[in-house]
Order: sequence, then C-alpha cells, then structure tokens
Amino acid sequence: MGYLHAVELSNMVEEGSVNLETAIRIHLTSNCYPPMPEQFVPICIEAINACNDGEYDKVIELPEDMIFRGGKPTAGNIADSLHLEAWLHADNEAF
Repeated sequence: MGYLHAVELSNMVEEGSVNLETAIRIHLTSNCYPPMPEQFVPICIEAINACNDGEYDKVIELPEDMIFRGGKPTAGNIADSLHLEAWLHADNEAF
C-alpha cells in the first residue's frame, strides 16, 4: 500500500479499467491511514482537477458538517494532505 498503490490505481484509471471515482474511493478507504470517509471522493476529484489546471490555491467548498484539518481547504492542500499526487499531471511542479 502507499504511493505505489496510488500509482497503480491512477494507471488503472488511465487504462479505463476503473473510473476515477472508484479509484479515489479505494485510495481513501484502504490506502490512507486512518481511512478517510467516502464523502471526500468528490472533494478529491475537484482538487485533482483544479491542480491539473494549475489552480492550487482554489478553495474547495466542503459540506457544512466537514472540517479540513490541513489548513485552508485549497486544492493544493487537499491534494498534499490526502496524497493525491499519483493523479496529478507530471508537469505539475508544485508536487
């Protein structure tokens, strides 16, 4: 488990054998410790898309009952704290 598992999941998305939502769900629930709630899946996808568009400082809106403990919930902070690097384009210099 860990980064290599995330890369494997990312490759499976690229190949079309699994969709991004499923890959992120697997990553959050079995590759993160402690496991993260599935409610983070759409948040992670939004953060990945923003980072891949170069919008690392984009604030990601969270549900009212959710708290992000990694500081301000920007796309870059979310990608960093939830270890989403495997889904970011290789030309992203921030990660």
